[in-house]
Amino acid sequence: MTMSTVYATKRILAWILWGAALVVTPSAQAHESDKEMHAFRTHVQPKIDGALDDECWATAIPSTGFILIEPHEGVAATNQTFIRILYDADYLYIGLDMIDEEPSNIEGRMVQRDGRFAPLDLVGLVLDTYHDHQNAYGFYINAYGIQNDFRVQDDGAGGWGGIDSNWDGVWQAETHLHDRGWSAELAIPFKTLRFPESEQHTWGLNVQRIARTYTENSNWSFISRDVRYLLKVSKAGHLHGIGRIKQGLHLETLPYATGRYEKRRDQPTEGWAGDLGLDLKYGIASNLTLDATINPDFAHIEADENQINLTRFELFLKEKRPFFIEGQKLFTPMDLFYSRRISDPDVGSKVTGKIGKNSIGLIAARNRQADGDKPHFGVLRLKRDLGVNSSIGALAVGKDGSLGQQAVGSDLVLSLDENAKLFLSSAMSFGTDVGEQNRMHTGRLTRNSDRLPFEVWGSWIDAGFNVDQIGFIPRDANVGEREFGVDGSYSFRPHFLGIKKIYLGQELIAEQRTSEEGWEWQWSNVDVYVNRWDDSSAWFTHENWQLRWQQNTYNGDSFEDRAQRRGRWH
Repeated sequence: MTMSTVYATKRILAWILWGAALVVTPSAQAHESDKEMHAFRTHVQPKIDGALDDECWATAIPSTGFILIEPHEGVAATNQTFIRILYDADYLYIGLDMIDEEPSNIEGRMVQRDGRFAPLDLVGLVLDTYHDHQNAYGFYINAYGIQNDFRVQDDGAGGWGGIDSNWDGVWQAETHLHDRGWSAELAIPFKTLRFPESEQHTWGLNVQRIARTYTENSNWSFISRDVRYLLKVSKAGHLHGIGRIKQGLHLETLPYATGRYEKRRDQPTEGWAGDLGLDLKYGIASNLTLDATINPDFAHIEADENQINLTRFELFLKEKRPFFIEGQKLFTPMDLFYSRRISDPDVGSKVTGKIGKNSIGLIAARNRQADGDKPHFGVLRLKRDLGVNSSIGALAVGKDGSLGQQAVGSDLVLSLDENAKLFLSSAMSFGTDVGEQNRMHTGRLTRNSDRLPFEVWGSWIDAGFNVDQIGFIPRDANVGEREFGVDGSYSFRPHFLGIKKIYLGQELIAEQRTSEEGWEWQWSNVDVYVNRWDDSSAWFTHENWQLRWQQNTYNGDSFEDRAQRRGRWH
């Protein structure tokens, strides 16, 4: 390690300690939900068929009291939901009974698993198994039994766009329609979840119900319109009573072998060819998971969607390979690591998990390349929870070989109150194609609000900063960038023509590149979004802009409109 790297690392650690000293408000925040319920141990496994008619369900005390978000915030839901929870040594059983005053209205979408089936009849829940008010597992099921699962991080700060939708847990769910509404049964194996070792557990729990009748959207533990999302883990209630459980042996293996015999008329010799490999997942402990791969085969992975690229930058490709999906969101802050840079690994290992308030992630892999160079990649991620809803972390990424590159960075998330968050990050890069000015700094302040949400952000990237071999920050080589932006909107509910909400927005983005003398900007001066109760919507925007390229200035404006019916854009 060079002296400059040591110096940079010391600067990063000093920045982390300075940020931690600022966290006073988040640690004083209190968890406000007063919702509580108990899980009851059962010695008889219920039949998972959606009907809550097994005798064991009679031993579980139901909990209800769902409060509306829509259409009238803060009042009791007309269509109430009853929650029952049982468990045994291996499974958590959740029974949900959705009462509906007009059962003939119950409707759901027939889509593939993890498809979008809102806003028709559905029920969903989050389980905060660490009870840290920041991270959770999410499970949704609609009236036709279609499943959707995901993981939530950072108290849902990124909204639905920030969830880890790549996570696919092993769980069973079925639904049943009856003359009072519909019901659902879920069986979630404990080995699907991560949780700390303890004799007795208290987990965070919240349940959301969307009912087509009266277009009701309600939650068991109340969430206001300002918060909006079930993903707000810090608003979850408390689930007590789970004890004497073990994750069990969590071992998954996926071996493969292929063989081929070939004989050609123009060749006198006969040939055999074959290949074999192995993917392995092992639960080292209830809160730590090891993933390993040897000569992986990605032939069964869904191909990337065709995209037309009219820009001078490369496209971002979504990660779909199982080895890289586990704990993916943990490694992505600051975009210093982009797993698709490891294009064809022949061997790799990964450890992810959480110990107390500390999250840890470690990746080591070797990439196979046609030119004979086999670079090694290494990633280390550490993150510590601060207070109820804040965190601080550090990330180090490295690649050796002829195109070696390294980067270190730190990030700080401060929860100023339940709706406002401040995101700060700082990073340095080293190695191939990296100049002396090698720093990147970013900041973002967001505030959720039903009526007046806003966001302010800025970034500063030095001309010599470069992570093209390990991360994904597309920009022109040896060109520094400064960007500042503000985005806000005002919304209101007119209650006519079936309109649910109208948003009026403004956005201004200004950018200056060191290769240009002036600034370029984009101003969305007309931004109107209309959302109806039937999930149809329309969007209109007009934008003025000034672009700069090779010391020339280009001015213009553009107009765009889109409409969607029941979730599909046109």
